[in-house]
Amino acid sequence: MNIQEENNQKLVRLNVEISKFSLKVLMNFFKNAKKKIGTKIEDNKTNYKLKDLVKKEKNLTKIDLSNLKDNDLKDFHLIAKKCGLKYSLVKDTERNMYTFFFNAKSADMYNYVAKELEKRLDEKMKLPSIKEQMEKAQFISKEINAPKLDINIENKAPKLSR
Repeated sequence: MNIQEENNQKLVRLNVEISKFSLKVLMNFFKNAKKKIGTKIEDNKTNYKLKDLVKKEKNLTKIDLSNLKDNDLKDFHLIAKKCGLKYSLVKDTERNMYTFFFNAKSADMYNYVAKELEKRLDEKMKLPSIKEQMEKAQFISKEINAPKLDINIENKAPKLSR
């Protein structure tokens, strides 16, 4: 073997040893980090199954939410998560409403979440629908004599006409 091949083999062995050492250091770092913050990650959860919430929290309060729609749930989850409210939502399919369970000590936090949700839903109601926006665009296009889009809701395919 010539000197160049020997040097290449030594370099490869050295790279393998350095990689193994780096991997061991990283593994130890992540193990220690997991031990330190493992409990904190679980505590950040806000939406629980009812049986888990009963095990974790005492003095649960129950509220029937008849005005909460399925499409409003995303907003509710975001606001509750932001506030750190631990809760459980159970849907009653017979009455088509949700039952909301939370810790009685969190009543002030629930009031805040309810107010924020109401504000967010009011803002959504103020926004014009897509149909209204399209009608307004057609009206403006008639005024400037530009080609307009005929929207057939049944076919859902715009047609260009003059």
